[in-house]
Amino acid sequence: MQKYFFDTVSLAVGHATRTILLQYSPFPFSHSRQLPRSLIKSMISDPVGYS
Repeated sequence: MQKYFFDTVSLAVGHATRTILLQYSPFPFSHSRQLPRSLIKSMISDPVGYS
């Protein structure tokens, strides 16, 4: 259950980050796609609210 919640949050965060990047980033989508992935990775390795 916790893993499912975790995956859902990661997906939502990645999607939101990509949407924001698409709207505000001057870079093409294929280039800026790497940023959300590393952002999600750092969030998973240091999650907020989990001990």
